[in-house]
Amino acid sequence: MSTLKICRIKLPKQNSSIGTSLPWRGAVHSGSNSLYLPDPAEGKVLLVDTEKDRIKDEVEGTGSNSMAQICRDRDLVFLTGSALNEALVYRIGAMRNMLTLKFDFPPTGLSLDSDRDVLLASGAEEFAFYRYPELKRLDFQRPAGKVRQAYFDTLEDAFVILLQYPHRLMVIKSGESLSVMHDIGFGSENINAVVICSVDRKVVLGTESGKILVTGFDSQPQKLAASFKEPVDKLVYNSYVNHLYVMFRGSRHLAVVDMETDKVREVERCSSEISDIMFDELHNKIYALLPSIPALEVYLDMGR
Repeated sequence: MSTLKICRIKLPKQNSSIGTSLPWRGAVHSGSNSLYLPDPAEGKVLLVDTEKDRIKDEVEGTGSNSMAQICRDRDLVFLTGSALNEALVYRIGAMRNMLTLKFDFPPTGLSLDSDRDVLLASGAEEFAFYRYPELKRLDFQRPAGKVRQAYFDTLEDAFVILLQYPHRLMVIKSGESLSVMHDIGFGSENINAVVICSVDRKVVLGTESGKILVTGFDSQPQKLAASFKEPVDKLVYNSYVNHLYVMFRGSRHLAVVDMETDKVREVERCSSEISDIMFDELHNKIYALLPSIPALEVYLDMGR
């Protein structure tokens, strides 16, 4: 047994069409024992206490934004997902709206290199780099492809962008002059999710066909680490115990893969379909978001 279900946190009902039609994505800030979960139906953000596993507060007036991203270095929460081509920036702790950022496309993700003040904004069809916070657009030749995933990796000190059609992974060095460090193509393999395992710099891929593949930045052959019957939708990596958490599209299953042995340790069956998973590194907990209930089911990783 590698995981233990410890509780369920009941969430407010999503009664409007806004709440049911938009993605609903949260983010954990372990330093303040908080999980930030936008509630687009009510135009607010729920704050979940990750130590006591209960809703501890609500932040009103956040509109139809349905996705939260954390910048730990600056203690910021970025809220995106509205149709207004804008994002809201909040300070963790005070939770007052510091900035409203306006873009020329609807952003679904924001990721900040806080050392160089470079911001990556990404949407389904586009991504762009900006000087933060003034939003001066930086020169970068955007390649073709739909954006599947985009974030700043602090250990790689670079932006990681997963594109589809064609399927490729780009690792982009940040700075005043942006440069491509790695550009890995995957041919016909449909890659839905990627994480970089910091223990040994493995590039771990989740595919539409349900496979977990491992490769490197030097285009070494892909190795099969695990195989499932459902399409992989999201990967989360726990560097403390070298575990990979796998979420599947349209499924109630949550898998745990040991990345040292490349073996499936466990497949949990949640109470209903999972739309997102979040990891709290401080308490070693996995949160599975179940919007049809709605609730968060909380699992404790028992380690190795």
